[in-house]
Amino acid sequence: MTKLKLNNFLLLFSLLFYSVLQAQNTNYGTKVDGVSAVIGDEIVIQSEIDRDFEMAKQQGAKIDDKCSFIENFLVQKLILSKAKIDTLISVSNERAAAEADARIANIRSRGSDEQILQAYGFANMAEFRNYVIELQKENTLVAEKQRSIVKDVDASPKEVREFFEQHKNELPDLGEQIEISQIIIYPELTENHKQEIKDRLIKIKKDIEDGDDFKTKASLYSDDPGSASNGGLYENVSRGKFVPEFDAIAFNLQEGEISEPVETEFGFHIIKLDKRLGQNINVRHILIKPVYTQDELNTAKDSLNGIKKEIQSGKITFEEAARRYSKDKFTRFNGGKIINPSTQESRFERSDLPTTQLYAIAGLNKGDFSDIFELEHDRKKALGLIRIDDIIPAHKIDIKTDYSRLSNITKQQLQQEKLYQWVREKLPETYIKLNRDLMNCNFDFNWKKL
Repeated sequence: MTKLKLNNFLLLFSLLFYSVLQAQNTNYGTKVDGVSAVIGDEIVIQSEIDRDFEMAKQQGAKIDDKCSFIENFLVQKLILSKAKIDTLISVSNERAAAEADARIANIRSRGSDEQILQAYGFANMAEFRNYVIELQKENTLVAEKQRSIVKDVDASPKEVREFFEQHKNELPDLGEQIEISQIIIYPELTENHKQEIKDRLIKIKKDIEDGDDFKTKASLYSDDPGSASNGGLYENVSRGKFVPEFDAIAFNLQEGEISEPVETEFGFHIIKLDKRLGQNINVRHILIKPVYTQDELNTAKDSLNGIKKEIQSGKITFEEAARRYSKDKFTRFNGGKIINPSTQESRFERSDLPTTQLYAIAGLNKGDFSDIFELEHDRKKALGLIRIDDIIPAHKIDIKTDYSRLSNITKQQLQQEKLYQWVREKLPETYIKLNRDLMNCNFDFNWKKL
């Protein structure tokens, strides 16, 4: 195997994507912007490199030197250029828009629209959304192409043992880790509360029918972060993009017609069909998310406490309770067990947990249950219960106790080597042009074509 170098290629594009979405008004230098490289049909702008290099450093990325960072950047552009001409890889506008809306919602949770526009230099949120959609589309293309390159790579037990023996002195010590399971439930609205929300939407609908502008009302009142700033608009929507209750109404409206209030898992909507585009539609909506009353929260808390008591008394196991009651689609069929997305194993270092869950388990020992706590789950108010399944003390990584993690690391190393091989094969057939500044870098790959 080659030298251990796991902190670069496979994770870089994701890092750059998040750095762009977290950038602030920062002056990264006074150098005049220009083209630093052309990789296939992809143009690399100097400001892109400077911005992402600085942001990566600010986020604590381990970077040997700027030339190493630039080479990783060039690799991602090479992958992107090949992904765009790969007929087996595509990213729908709907998928990119949905993923971009989720990113924007996350950004909005940390600042107002005005702060976001000032930080990113856009005139309005619609322009910013279009920018994020294109960025997300490229990010997904690269990710899909990388997956296709390394999809057949796996690590055998023999390769894991060899990797461990070769790199055990380089592998980090592991801090204390924990394994946890959870049950998540949502509060339920009373019928009176549901009617109050519907009445608000009925009033908004009447105002629009009396001459008010739907777009203005959506901007003022809609709780959908992905469309409110764009007047509630989703364009060129195909069936299946939205939840079934929304689809069933939206696709059966006449152009210009506004629906009665519709309830979905996200809240209550009124929907207006703007235009039919063959099988697709342009549609606007106004969403009102419920703000639960204290009585509704207390009722849900009592319900989850009742489930907790049943588990503690032995009437039902935690795993059975999770499958029966939990609304968390990612863990309910796994008996509530939470999987670490970074390592794909069930162990977490405490610092990897979201703050809400971290506070909920403070001071607990193996086998203990948390108190019922409130959290935001799937962009909705929820109540949670956590059980501490195991606590693994800090230790030096070992093949017996940490085989799953070592297997993942070995697989990543093999995937990286496969990606290196792919880059070497594609470079001779790809148009490449570097400016004079980059010619001074000692790259691992032969980018320096004239």
